[in-house]
Amino acid sequence: MATPPTSPQTTPSKSSHKVVSVSLFGSSDFQGVPLSSEYFEVSSTRLGSGAWSDVFAASSLETKQDSGLDLLTPPATPTKSTFARNTCFPRGEIYAVKKPASRSAKAVNIAEAKILTHLHQIKGHEKYLVYLRGIDPTSGHLVLDRYPLSLEDYINQDLNKRAREARTTTLMTILPTLTKHLVTGLAWIHNAGIIHADIKPSNILLEAVFPPSTEPSSTRTSFPYTPLYADFSASLPTHPPTSTTATANDDKDNDNDNGNVDANPATAGGTWDFLAPELLTSDPSSSSRPSPRSDIYALGVTLLSLIVGHSPYADAPNVFLRRKLARLGKPMQCIYHDERFEAVARGLTAAAARGVDGGGGGGGGVVIAGIKRAVERKAEARVEAGEWADELL
Repeated sequence: MATPPTSPQTTPSKSSHKVVSVSLFGSSDFQGVPLSSEYFEVSSTRLGSGAWSDVFAASSLETKQDSGLDLLTPPATPTKSTFARNTCFPRGEIYAVKKPASRSAKAVNIAEAKILTHLHQIKGHEKYLVYLRGIDPTSGHLVLDRYPLSLEDYINQDLNKRAREARTTTLMTILPTLTKHLVTGLAWIHNAGIIHADIKPSNILLEAVFPPSTEPSSTRTSFPYTPLYADFSASLPTHPPTSTTATANDDKDNDNDNGNVDANPATAGGTWDFLAPELLTSDPSSSSRPSPRSDIYALGVTLLSLIVGHSPYADAPNVFLRRKLARLGKPMQCIYHDERFEAVARGLTAAAARGVDGGGGGGGGVVIAGIKRAVERKAEARVEAGEWADELL
């Protein structure tokens, strides 16, 4: 769903110029006949690919109202957000269509739609989540708002291209505020009864702040984006629900779906470097279910990746050792002598001692201490999102 700030990659696709019709968001259970449909033209601009889906840019066509039915429109998106994104993309392609990559992936998309629909009913979702526009109940296509780039893009295409001193200064400025927003957002998700289960830099999309900064990108130290959690294809409830909820088209293609919000074949998904060690055990009898504490571990590793410019395990000589290190769950030891981390940690600690917190409330010292507590190997030793958010106030 994210594109780099430079020209997007264009990949020819069978979905070029295809028009999809989706049920507009507004029903918490996607019960049957949509009250209205909106049509989207899917372009050949591929925004991303994954195990379960491919994502393409799309533009909205004329809204069609079904005969004899009242028009149901999605909750209003802040005007500033829509305007800011409209200026970023060519040809009005301000939406992203998430297309299932296979028959089983359709069930994954429908399960993700249920998760997002549940979260969209709760006040504050617009501050922390990507925005779901609707779902095609027949094909499983999801339509979401499109965002200019991901946190991974920002690391690779902005931060890592800066000189070391400039990079450190930028991180000292943005890290407290960015961490506070992500931790507060994760606490909000957990309070809503959902575990994300696949937090990593590429699954945090960045919404342009309006009005846009006039500083040159090469010297800008402020963070001109709001980070939003994306890709809930691996998500599941904190506690499995006891009641069932009907899905669009009754999920006819999903033999394993009992209608619950957690009926998701991607639950075991995730990226090794960001998975908590209790999820990587080779002993099935001792393996754990994703939890709020595994989410906080993934967020901690994500923030370490932001600071050092790559995964803490990126220097492993081969994939086998990299996975072994991830299974050991010791990311701090892997960056122990990393000068980039040490420079940021020293700078934030010194700033906190002077009473300067970079806008992060609890200060840089709390940020670094919180990251270290978030990536503790033992789940019970990790800080909880709500506790960390309170410390950052």
